[in-house]
Amino acid sequence: MLMLILFLMLDALNDRGEAHLVKLIKSFISGKCHPAMPSLVEARTDKTLRVSQSNTALGKRRPSVFGANLYNQQLALSSDSEDMDT
Repeated sequence: MLMLILFLMLDALNDRGEAHLVKLIKSFISGKCHPAMPSLVEARTDKTLRVSQSNTALGKRRPSVFGANLYNQQLALSSDSEDMDT
């Protein structure tokens, strides 16, 4: 199966899911969504998202927690690559 994915140059399902979740989080932040959705994420002044704490493993996989962590990681990676360009 892995060989087929590599041969067809497809992204793994997990990678596509994570990319979609980050895209949703970005739409929540920009307000290009249903009016109730921006309340699911809380932006900080440094452009990162506040991650709510959870005591359970299932709670850590909530889209609001997992998505905020993914968004913050991508933001850190993009800022690191911008620092290398200068």
